[in-house]
Amino acid sequence: MSFREKIAWLMLVLLGGAALWYLAVLHGLGGGAPPAIGTLLQVAGVLTIGSIIGSAVLAILARDEAQAPADERERLVALKAGRAAHLTLICGVLAALGWFALFGSGLRLFHFVFASLIVAQTVDYAAQVFLLRRGA
Repeated sequence: MSFREKIAWLMLVLLGGAALWYLAVLHGLGGGAPPAIGTLLQVAGVLTIGSIIGSAVLAILARDEAQAPADERERLVALKAGRAAHLTLICGVLAALGWFALFGSGLRLFHFVFASLIVAQTVDYAAQVFLLRRGA
């Protein structure tokens, strides 16, 4: 497994955990709850610290590979994964705006856009893992 694939797996796990944490808090507050800014900041902090520590540990374990620049295949994988993530984000935001236009719930608009960001980033990392494994 390449260093960049390990980083993608790390971020998938961290992002999944952060999303579940925020959803659990949101569910506890009720469906139409306003954004839990305190929880958002906590989740972002834990996600940031976890990614820094995890990336540092992975870089120490694979020092040569971590310092090597991305090769042509890895750059192509990043571009393809980014394209899939951008399309996912666009679809999610358009769906959120459609929901807002039909039902006028600003609270839901925030949560839908936030979920679109999480899903898009998850698609990015999942596509990187898939494409790196497939050898694209």
